[in-house]
Amino acid sequence: MTIIYKIDSDLKDIVPNFMNGRKKDIVTLDTAIKEKNFAEIQSVGHKLKGNAGSYGFDGLSEIVAGMEKAAKEQKLDIIEKLYADYKSHLEQIQIEFV
Repeated sequence: MTIIYKIDSDLKDIVPNFMNGRKKDIVTLDTAIKEKNFAEIQSVGHKLKGNAGSYGFDGLSEIVAGMEKAAKEQKLDIIEKLYADYKSHLEQIQIEFV
């Protein structure tokens, strides 16, 4: 399934860099989850929640908002599910600039 995001064409030059950063988040989150580093998971979730939303990636923002909340509550099972959702979501994104 493809998830289409219609992004403002004014952001065309910076969105590729934003998306590349999400690949780095996968590495960071993978390590943090293995180490049960809830503070790091919460930090990544918090930063990305705002950034993704401001770029127009609302679905992505919702996933990491849940991850941030689960990290605050130290609910590893929820974090792991949302992390899987996050990776799957990223793989399905198709961007259309409008």
